[in-house]
This record gives sequence, C-alpha cells and structure tokens, in this order.
Amino acid sequence: MPDEFWKLLLLYISANMLSSLPWALPFGDKEIKTMRRSYTEILGWYDRFELTIPKWYKKY
Repeated sequence: MPDEFWKLLLLYISANMLSSLPWALPFGDKEIKTMRRSYTEILGWYDRFELTIPKWYKKY
C-alpha cells in the first residue's frame, strides 16, 4: 500500500476519535466508556501515534 494511504487513514481515524466523545455524551456512561475503550485500542494500533501503519496490519 502507498504511504499516502496510511497517512490519510490515520487522519480519518484521528478525526473520528476527536468527534466520537462529544457524540457519546448525550447517550450516557455506557457509550462514553465504549469510546474510551476504542481510544485505547486505536492508540495501541498506532503506538500512541508514533507509527503511520497500524500494528494490526504489520502482523500480516
């Protein structure tokens, strides 16, 4: 895959992360916890944004 693909994917995922918590607020604690777990997982994929290509892809 071209490097530009990975950079763009990271941008979209990051933008989604930023908007997901405000989205979850009206739905209560359950959705807020779900978004926080998702943040943790995504940060792990990208080694806290030190990587451009996620770890789950590099396994293959």
